Amino acid sequence: MKKFRTIFSIITIVLIAAFFVVFINYGKNSAVYETIFNENWTQDIVVTDSMPDSAGLSKTISIPEDGKYRISVDVVADAYSFIHGIVIKDKDGNALTSMTAGSMTGWSEEFDLKAGTCTVEFDYLANGDGFRDFAKQYYTFSNDQQLEQAVKNADFETMEKNAIDKVEYMVEAEKVGDALPEVKRNTFILLLVITVLMTFTVLAAGMPDAEEPETDLKRRLGGTGVRYALFFVAVFGFQILFSLGADILKPGYVDDHMVAFQLLATFLSVDVVGFPVIYLASRKIQVKKIEEHGIGAKWLLYLLLSFGIMIPGAVIGAAFQLLLSGSSTSPLSGILFSSSVIPRILVVGIGAPIFEELIFRKLLCDRLYKYGEFVCVLLSGLMFGLFHGNLSQFFYATGLGMLFAFVYLRTGRIRYTIALHMTVNLASSVITAGLMNAIMDENGQVITDSPMVPVFGLWMLLYAGMGFVGLVTLIILFAKKKLALVSRPGEPGRIETIKAMLTSPEMWMFYAGCIGIFVYSYSGI
Repeated sequence: MKKFRTIFSIITIVLIAAFFVVFINYGKNSAVYETIFNENWTQDIVVTDSMPDSAGLSKTISIPEDGKYRISVDVVADAYSFIHGIVIKDKDGNALTSMTAGSMTGWSEEFDLKAGTCTVEFDYLANGDGFRDFAKQYYTFSNDQQLEQAVKNADFETMEKNAIDKVEYMVEAEKVGDALPEVKRNTFILLLVITVLMTFTVLAAGMPDAEEPETDLKRRLGGTGVRYALFFVAVFGFQILFSLGADILKPGYVDDHMVAFQLLATFLSVDVVGFPVIYLASRKIQVKKIEEHGIGAKWLLYLLLSFGIMIPGAVIGAAFQLLLSGSSTSPLSGILFSSSVIPRILVVGIGAPIFEELIFRKLLCDRLYKYGEFVCVLLSGLMFGLFHGNLSQFFYATGLGMLFAFVYLRTGRIRYTIALHMTVNLASSVITAGLMNAIMDENGQVITDSPMVPVFGLWMLLYAGMGFVGLVTLIILFAKKKLALVSRPGEPGRIETIKAMLTSPEMWMFYAGCIGIFVYSYSGI
């Protein structure tokens, strides 16, 4: 039976890989781009006494019908004698976007355009006054302070006063189309079939073995891997099929309501679908009751430690995010900064802490406690971090998961960790994100004269202060062994525990699923 469980675990991992290959491939090819305009040219611009020989140039693009179009622009200058002010305008002359750059490559953006024309204008800005006029006309900066800083950064004084600037230009426009309906349907059917097969192979990998009782840690971890692999299939199978199915039934709806749809899909997949699956799969598994204790004022200490883990963890995650994707922005930022406050509070601030604590602390630790605190804390943190599916959140989620598991083991009361989780989420995802939204304009620029700027500054000072004090406190408590885990006679050793975690084929079904989410997060879709 052990051999068959291993075989079915391997088959499940292969199916998980196939699932993400199909979905990522669909995502990369779900939009069809038809080129309607493409022009490359080189222009010699004569600059005399810091003045270009013309004010600029423009290209007019014919837009055949209403729809979504992607405009791409490249500008490469061989000298630094002026700055380009670039504006994209619709048929009525309204500016859709604007930017300033000496040279730039790889820029593109999608716009909803009406049939008629679209214009790409290049203004030559050779001095601070011209830069200011352009910026004020097209609202490139939200206030004079930012504008003057940009003028200073442009460093017009160091520009070549007399030069023949050879500039290479590229302007391209593409009609953005949707994938063919039959491609969507076929992808949906294929993913559905793979999801059903994964469900069967996960269950097959969990068939009991009478000769291998669950007194063995590796066998218990095998059962844990099966249950949480089933949970993974339920959550992400539903999430992806739900999104794709909605796009089939109502094309364009998901793209037009992306943020609200992401919140809804998260709520339904984890809270409504995933939790019942993991609860039903776990309810008959033997548990060792954790002794209950009150926590009192220590809850505030654990809250401080939570910030001491989360803030440094977020910094480390942002560094890895920047290394892999070229941006330190978290994949979660779209939800945090674009969603309405009430849905964000309900889903991120309240719903996620409740269900995630039940799933990754109570249901998990209750069934592993008899094998020791070490496996509970380490596995709870690792699985929680992996489940987030991106490096931006992985480090602090893993650390917080370990701390919350420790608190649960010391108190036996899940309400304490739910309260910690809620407070951390509300502070970071609701209060911080809400204040940032309040001081930013639609271009992402800080509105320095906003009355909320001092409030945001004070909050961030408090936030950073709690992170610093929390981290120092955490280090001191570790040094004094105040957070030491208790080992009982007969429990597996720590090396044995780690080895069991890494060599369990069933646990690798869950690990593989989470790795698939990481790959998807950085696939560029």
